[in-house]
Amino acid sequence: MATKTSAAPKDAKFTVGLICALPLEAAAVCAMLDKPYDAPARSGNDNNAYDLGKIHEHNVVIASLPAGCMGNDTAAIVANDMVRTYGETLRVCLLIGVAGGIVENEDVRLGDVVVGFPREKSSGVIQYDFGKHEDDEIRLTGHLNKPPPIILSALSKLIRHHLNNEPNFPVYLRNAIQKNNSTRRHFAYPGLNADRLFKAECIHPLKEKTCNNCPEDWEEDRKPRESQDPVVHYGTIASGNAVIKNSSARKRLSEKAEGALCLEMEAAGLSKAFPCLVIRGICDYADSHKNKQWRGYAAMAAAAFAKEFLSHLPAEEVSSQPTVQEIWSELLPPLYAK
Repeated sequence: MATKTSAAPKDAKFTVGLICALPLEAAAVCAMLDKPYDAPARSGNDNNAYDLGKIHEHNVVIASLPAGCMGNDTAAIVANDMVRTYGETLRVCLLIGVAGGIVENEDVRLGDVVVGFPREKSSGVIQYDFGKHEDDEIRLTGHLNKPPPIILSALSKLIRHHLNNEPNFPVYLRNAIQKNNSTRRHFAYPGLNADRLFKAECIHPLKEKTCNNCPEDWEEDRKPRESQDPVVHYGTIASGNAVIKNSSARKRLSEKAEGALCLEMEAAGLSKAFPCLVIRGICDYADSHKNKQWRGYAAMAAAAFAKEFLSHLPAEEVSSQPTVQEIWSELLPPLYAK
């Protein structure tokens, strides 16, 4: 049964942008809508396809990258088009989707959520394929925009809440997966036995389509967790235009990218367009055993965390922030000069 939608209120102002790379990720975000609205009109030079709705007290607009297109440049184009249609009301943005986990710096596991969080030497996102070539090495230079203060304040509030209370997002996650047969089919929890971290020297056989025949003694010995609920990690997200499918490359990047917790392909491009919060569900370990088994569940976990985050972001404070168009007009006066 299709999800019922209704016309958005005439006075509705869409202040929160939610950007995804994959249709699967956008579908997971749509599953978190408390109230979906009819498909919106677009400006003539906007190539995005949108979903509209309400999450808690926020009117949100959801966009995903064009089918088959990935990477930082495409993410920036999608953000630019969103501003063309919603720039007069859009105030904050979240990038939501999946990523490959980096296990060298923290106990990151499949289905966990990584949130880009500024550290002493990092803005929360670092572009790992941008820097200076020195002695056959790339020295990463510069950092991307931090999330705006209103997002960091809400994130701080959420972290404090989780220190004293059980998180709500695992409940959102389970409820969304059980919504109907389609969500159960595409977003179901793969199971604890499907989370297999292999030793770096154990390369996946080229002719094997799955890891069913990969021996158990190839696996890293990890302490079992008490709960199957996703764990949230706050730290640096490494972003670049290449798909990493090599444990040795992952390890090298973990050392260069200042303790990064995951690898993805869109955050750097979006952060250049305007500051945002990056939320990633871990769907693989960026090694030769990389597959799509956890992609749906990880996407839904990231979307569920985003929903809980929005419950700690006061709508009235968002409405008082400068619009993205106003921010851009200050940075790029000729763009909006009349």
